Formats: sequence, C-alpha cells, structure tokens
Amino acid sequence: MQLDSDAVIWSRPEAERAGRPLLVLLHGLGSHEGDLFALSPYLPTEFTIAAVRAPAAAGEALAEGNRYLEAEPEVEQDLRDLGLPVEQSPGFA
Repeated sequence: MQLDSDAVIWSRPEAERAGRPLLVLLHGLGSHEGDLFALSPYLPTEFTIAAVRAPAAAGEALAEGNRYLEAEPEVEQDLRDLGLPVEQSPGFA
C-alpha cells in the first residue's frame, strides 16, 4: 500500500524520523488530518507524529472532511439526529 505524501502531516522532517517511536493520529468522520495535528504540541516530544487523512470523502451530508469506513447504521442514525441529509450522501444506505 502506498501512502500519498499529501495525505499526511508530519511533526518532523523525514531525515529526523528514523529511530523515533511513531504516533499515528486518525481523525473522525467528516474531519481532516489538520484537526488532530493541532494537538501535537501537547504530546510527548519523543514521538514522531503522523496525522493521516482518511482516503474517502465524507459525502454530501458533511460539508468537508473524509472517512475511513462506511458508516454503521447507528452512525447513520446519529447523523440524521443531527439533521444532516444522510440519504443524499454517497456511501450511506
């Protein structure tokens, strides 16, 4: 599997990553890699942090962001409870 370099925000340059523990940050539905990366100043400095963008667009129900998986029925209901037009979104049945 190849990771798109534009889909990751790193806490340090590639030359400084070797030999350091890696902490991977995965955002939630409808978010993006920049959201969690904002937490990096509060995390231990010995880690190399990689905030990764999900590979699929969140769909029309959410104005922006991405997702890793198809939504489970309870997630779909949660979105409906929030007043979001789930039935119009690709990837939601």
